[in-house]
Amino acid sequence: MDRTGKRFNSLTGLRGILIFMIVIHHMGGYFGEPFASVLNLPYQWGGVMGNSFFFMLSGFVISGGYRDRLLYKRLEFGDFIRKRLVKLYPMYLITDVIQACFLVYEQGMILSFKSILSNVKGILHHRYGF
Repeated sequence: MDRTGKRFNSLTGLRGILIFMIVIHHMGGYFGEPFASVLNLPYQWGGVMGNSFFFMLSGFVISGGYRDRLLYKRLEFGDFIRKRLVKLYPMYLITDVIQACFLVYEQGMILSFKSILSNVKGILHHRYGF
């Protein structure tokens, strides 16, 4: 990224390809063997390589965008964290709710407050060590 704030267009394009590989990896099982054989490379490696490279490139692009602002105190660290949380967590929560709806629909699960609390506790423990 140059100092004028232009984007890394080639890296943005590569991130798009990696997202496509991740989606193909996750959707391959729904369409059966013909789909998996046509797009064999993204189907087999999209989950492992796609996720790893996507998050690595995303971290690089984000750090490049905020580096100078943080170094030269044009943006405080607390403001940076607040902006990241406001940008990421609403979509994270929305996708969690949508995924829970699909899970209930597909599995026919009956959710209770106790099972939800147990799952949240397990997620927090796994991710944050609580």
